[in-house]
Amino acid sequence: VIEIVMATEMSKHSNLIESITFNYALDNPKDNKSSFNMKKYLNDNKDAQKSKIQEQFMSFVVHSCDISHSSKKFNLHKKWSELLFNEFFNQGDLEKKLKLDISFLCDRDTSNLPKSTVDFNRSFVIPSFEIIYKLIPKSKNYLDNIKINTEEWKKMLPVEDRPLEINNKNENSEIMSNEMSGNEENEENEENEDDQ
Repeated sequence: VIEIVMATEMSKHSNLIESITFNYALDNPKDNKSSFNMKKYLNDNKDAQKSKIQEQFMSFVVHSCDISHSSKKFNLHKKWSELLFNEFFNQGDLEKKLKLDISFLCDRDTSNLPKSTVDFNRSFVIPSFEIIYKLIPKSKNYLDNIKINTEEWKKMLPVEDRPLEINNKNENSEIMSNEMSGNEENEENEENEDDQ
């Protein structure tokens, strides 16, 4: 259970996605069908460690649930996003007060809720729920809601700030994962250095 909860840490997102897609051939796109069947996989791989497979899938599903509020109707998703950013900004205010570097997305003066949400959905949530859809085809309405909500956020952006389509989603999510986990310097830190 501890490992499954720890898998909700965003810095583990890219490895989790790669592990699921590569190990279980989920990177082979099939429009309307699941490309994975657990029972068939276990029958075909008698030496597979069932508990390890279960842990991987449970980790992935719990992680996806943790970032799933954009799969709700837009008004509810928007409320969750606002509450989340209020929490980020409160953290950033405290970091400013303590003269610490402001964490990624936590500076209320520079962070942009619509843009950040569009980027997050496109980099993390949509790729996760595309896999969920392959595993559970009946979940398509959740994936559809995420895409609809992302378009709603895009409408709130000035035209020049609307994102271009990204060809390599995994590369983009890796960059954001690193920023969120503090493995790369974020823009706020660079601005702080320039000011000194």
